[in-house]
Amino acid sequence: MKNTGSRIAVILAGGTGTRMGHKLPKQYIEVDGEPIIHYTLLPFIKSGLFENVVVCADDLWHDYILEHLPQNAETANRKISLTFSRPGETRQLTIFNALKKIKEEFPDCKEVLIHDAARPLVTIDLLSRCIEGLKETDGVLPVVKVKDTIYQSHDGKDIDSLLDRSTLYAGQSPESFKFLPYLHAHLESSEKELMKINGSSELAMLKGMKVGMIPGEEDNFKITTREDLERFKQFLESNR
Repeated sequence: MKNTGSRIAVILAGGTGTRMGHKLPKQYIEVDGEPIIHYTLLPFIKSGLFENVVVCADDLWHDYILEHLPQNAETANRKISLTFSRPGETRQLTIFNALKKIKEEFPDCKEVLIHDAARPLVTIDLLSRCIEGLKETDGVLPVVKVKDTIYQSHDGKDIDSLLDRSTLYAGQSPESFKFLPYLHAHLESSEKELMKINGSSELAMLKGMKVGMIPGEEDNFKITTREDLERFKQFLESNR
């Protein structure tokens, strides 16, 4: 699969990391001398699948991100352009800002791939499969099967129902979309509607786009808690 300027990656790095209980947003916490976002960007650069990456981050962090771009021998021959867009009030509004930035600066974009900066263990194989899947559908969502029994409760006290685990999947990122239909899905939505969206693929589905599922990866977890951070550190330690 060739590098193409018509395919752009969006890295969401505007979160505050409040659930981590850390002074820094989680994507900027350093592990082995590098921030988490460094590890996240590494497969995007090494893959050769992207010429352009849009990072959604506050102005305060732009220089810091640029200073920590992967620069080792494995990535030295990969030419990639980094552009910044501003975070929004919610995740989906942040994505909308990135899409508008892409439309303005990269009008030939055909495919967009959206990834959380706090998922640093995404693999090149998963990136490739998210892109490959767009040949058959409007959007692609990597998922893993739900392993635990899931109960539903509307008051948080008593069980209302037991959900059928065989039909349940946990979504991951990256999520890939055909660019123009996904942009139009945002343009056709009010800010109030966008504020209610929890996952990138939710809006696509609501606006009539066909979103297919592909197998995700267990190690592609999102660093949200201190336990997640320790798990990431242990992964790096065991894979040195």
